Order: sequence, then structure tokens, then C-alpha cells
Amino acid sequence: MRLGSIYHRIVLASPKVEVALRCLYWNNVKTLKKLRGASSEGVRVDETKPIDFNKIIAYLRDNGVKKDDIMVIHSSYNALAGAKLSAEEVIDKLYELVNEGGSLAMPAIRSFEEENSDGDYIENYMDDVAQNFTTVYNVFQSPVTAGLLPFTLMRYDDAEISKFPLNPLTAIGAHAEAMMEHNIEGELPTAHGPNSAWAYCAEHDAWNIGIGVDIKDYLTIFHVSQEIPEWPVKDWYFERDFIIKKSKRETPLRIRERRHRWTKYFAEANFYNDLQTAGILKSAVIDGVPVYMTRSKELFNYINNQKNPTYPYFVPKKYRI
Repeated sequence: MRLGSIYHRIVLASPKVEVALRCLYWNNVKTLKKLRGASSEGVRVDETKPIDFNKIIAYLRDNGVKKDDIMVIHSSYNALAGAKLSAEEVIDKLYELVNEGGSLAMPAIRSFEEENSDGDYIENYMDDVAQNFTTVYNVFQSPVTAGLLPFTLMRYDDAEISKFPLNPLTAIGAHAEAMMEHNIEGELPTAHGPNSAWAYCAEHDAWNIGIGVDIKDYLTIFHVSQEIPEWPVKDWYFERDFIIKKSKRETPLRIRERRHRWTKYFAEANFYNDLQTAGILKSAVIDGVPVYMTRSKELFNYINNQKNPTYPYFVPKKYRI
């Protein structure tokens, strides 16, 4: 039995068990950092196995994707190697599902030289070291870490890209411009807050879809439920400074970012198990490729109806407002 399956059997006993184990790890992350990659194997796909990508398209259509919908796609191009399609062909087939009034969006997550220039990344990440310097986000040139598909989508002539530096989306289609229009507006904006591209997608009942990625890497949109004015946790954010570069224009921007230490209270495995049990998360394995689907309104209705006001985080009461 793989370590991952043993871990999941243990943590699914209850969210409290999962959070206790996460706290044990993150409270000792500096000591255990050499082991930090051991628990995440990612998705293993046989790249030589033929994949009929049209089956994936049919699955999405059969489960409700319509021509005027928004799809937020988390994807792995490597996992689709057996389809023998170029990145552009994959994107075009996906966009064809929603190209009459809808939009195709993908996370175009970036790396920043400033974040990795001083000391160990994990230690800096957990200690919110980023609050101590100004980071440059070049909308067109900052390296994309989210894979070839969003990198390719960004280069479509009609693509729009969020000017917000953390978890930016890129999109094409009818909603693309409006989705990005207000992303850096407001006082101390956040990555998934009211003016964000993610909130726009949530408000327009976007489909959230994972293709060839681990289940834990496909539902970024759920953070919209925390980045609201009434979120009941003290000291949830720290502030950091960016310079947003787009063509010849440079804009200074101060934002709020979630303190990464709160990650230890996220009952991740239980959250996805809850969604599957409730029928909100649909999944299939098609020619060896895992595919996940969740509709935004169903997701947020479920989250908002939980008794725990910080669900799917299980934050101790002493930290609540």
C-alpha cells in the first residue's frame, strides 16, 4: 500500500485528525524540509498510452458544459502527451465548448526572482518574508509556472491577463475583458477578493475543471469564500508591495496576501471527500487521465451552509474574530 493511501485513510477519520497532522508538519517544517516532497507524488500518467482527447471533451459536454459557460481549466499538458495534440490544439478543442458567449480561463501562476533570492524558499514562505521587499510582476514576461497550456493561452491575440500578481488568470472569449477589468482596484486588494478574476468566475457560475492534475491542484476558486470582508479570522493577511509592469507602464500596488501559516488548518483531504460525497465534485478517469468538474454556485452554496464558519479551514476559536 502506498504511503499516500495510508495517509488518506488516517486523515479521513475526521478533519481534526487531518489538521492535527498538518500542524505537526508545518510547525516543524524547518526541521522536516528535507522530506517536503515525499508526500506529494503528483499524477502519474503513461505518456506512451494513446489518449482520445475527444472523449474528455465529450465528458465535459455530457456533464453540462454549454456554449455560453465559463470554464476555468487547471491542466497538465504532459499528462495529455498520448493525445498527440499541440498545446494550441488542446486549447482550441476546449474553447470550442464555450465559444458562443462563454470563455476559457486558466491560472497563469508566476514565479518572482525576489521570492527566491534570499534563503530557503519554504522557510521564507512560512515566515511571510515577502512582506520585506517589493516584487516586480511583469504581466507579459514574468515566468509562468502553471504549465505550457496557460503559457500558450496567454499568447493568443485576444487573450486577457490579470494584472493582479498572485494566482493571475488568463482568458479568451466573451467574458475575458470584464473578468480582468477591476482586478487591482480597491483598497489593499487580494488574489481572490471581490474585484478579482476568480470572484468574477464564481459570480458567473464558472465550471472549475481539472484535466491531468492532482485533485488538490484544481479548485483554487474555493479561496473566494475566505477573501470576503466578513471572514472571521484575525490576522489572516499580511501586506506586500508590488510593481505591476505592463508594456511601458509601471504601477505600484500594495496588496494583502493570506498568511501561509494558515495552510496547516486546511482540512484538504476531508474537503474533497465531502464534495465527492455530496455529488458536487464529479470525476472520471479517461484513457488514464483524471478529470474533475465542479460548478461554482453548487460549491459555494455547500461551503456557505456549513456550521463551521471557516470551512474548509478548521481554525481554532482563539484565532477568530
